Amino acid sequence: MAIRTPILASLAALAVCSASTFGGTPGAPLIPGQATVRVVDQAHLQQCIASLGKQFRSVAVIDSVPGHEIYLLSYALTARQDADQVNAALVALQANSTILWGELNYGAQTAEGKTDSLWVSQLTIGAEQFTQQYAWNIIQLPVAHTRSTGLGTRIAILDTGIDASHPLLAGRVSPTSLSLVGKLPATVEVSDGVDADGDGNASEMLGHGTFMAGLITGIAPDATLYSVRVLDDDGYGDLFKITKGAYWAIDQGVDVINLSLGSTYNGHGLEDAATDAENLGIMLVAAAGNENHEKPREYPACNNHVVGVAATDWLDIKAPFSNYNDRLLLSAPGDSLSLGHGEADPSKSIISIVPGGGYAWWEGTSASTAMVSATAALIRAQHPEWPNAATAIDKIVGEILTTIESTSAPLDGDNPAYQGLLGVGRIDAGAAALLGPIQPPVGDLDFDGQVGSSDLSILLGAWGACPDCRADINSDGMVDAGDLAALLGHWG
Repeated sequence: MAIRTPILASLAALAVCSASTFGGTPGAPLIPGQATVRVVDQAHLQQCIASLGKQFRSVAVIDSVPGHEIYLLSYALTARQDADQVNAALVALQANSTILWGELNYGAQTAEGKTDSLWVSQLTIGAEQFTQQYAWNIIQLPVAHTRSTGLGTRIAILDTGIDASHPLLAGRVSPTSLSLVGKLPATVEVSDGVDADGDGNASEMLGHGTFMAGLITGIAPDATLYSVRVLDDDGYGDLFKITKGAYWAIDQGVDVINLSLGSTYNGHGLEDAATDAENLGIMLVAAAGNENHEKPREYPACNNHVVGVAATDWLDIKAPFSNYNDRLLLSAPGDSLSLGHGEADPSKSIISIVPGGGYAWWEGTSASTAMVSATAALIRAQHPEWPNAATAIDKIVGEILTTIESTSAPLDGDNPAYQGLLGVGRIDAGAAALLGPIQPPVGDLDFDGQVGSSDLSILLGAWGACPDCRADINSDGMVDAGDLAALLGHWG
């Protein structure tokens, strides 16, 4: 993995992962007739297809990750064949260097979907309760906001989509989005009316992505959100779509990728995406899972290059549902106090937004993950000068993580049964932000603490299409009159 400096003990422990750790467990559903491969070039892809075509029927490319030589293949089996034979064929192709790696495609879903946890709205919950929820005080959010609001950062949310029309999200969701599920844009989250998982309930995870977007906005209100729909309304997706979504976010130049989802299959695709992201200074954050166990592990939360997150309650006790593992790096608030009959105590609950303009309470490691992602954005916003001579681009994630870990509240004393299994500690956004400078103002493109003629020169020099540059103040992919107006509006 890329060397992170300074390296904390939790990161050193992660370095022991090897190729032998890749594989499936009984909890990961196989996607029939699909396999993913990564190759060096098109010639090797054709060799792969030809070889598999001699053993199985209907082998063809049905999707790809543009620019990264990762392909989703279809295949069909005879009555005497099974998926294990396909896997063996992929292993053989890797052994003879026809492919870099190959794997069967497996399912993934939201942590809350696995345990049938649903968001619940009630009359006593609204915008006021959202702004006063216990999590904000525990992580010292008011203190953090004196130093940073995530200005200029970009956070990709790989989930069920985001209802960008919610009033809380006005002007905060980029029009640039990607939907790999369904026909609607990823900035719209409405029910498709389909019971995809066959449990008798249609669209039970509708609103999951919007809920996470609300929590991230609460912590980093000036970050720009990128919606990437990789899950259906039941919270289901597959590892290929998530890998494709992650690479799309990487190519957009985001700073953080939020993955409030997981699978018990540790796939090569997401490991590659996480590695490539880290080398580009992009942090991936993922949910530990909600099944209150250590194994099987959830991935990508337990991957080498991903920040895995467990959930705690208002007393810094492990949430009853939260998974735990020595590969997790951090914890964050995620528990809610249920009063029964669909009611919760708003003063001890996780509250966020849901499609249609409303608010609701929920609980889960997904929420904890969103809080860590947003906290990372706060720290990143304080250092727009990165990378520089002191902090190379592939060290940015390590610097952010070190800041968050070194200021986190220890949990082992209050959780003796889970020592070393909840990460370094529970995030403290206020303490983390106090270690850095106040984020530069809007339009300060040369990072000198004021907006003036040199910033104007930088903006004019970048005029036109500029999908990944600081001069694109409004994050619409263009440096134009809108950005000029924003800069002039903050002159001085």
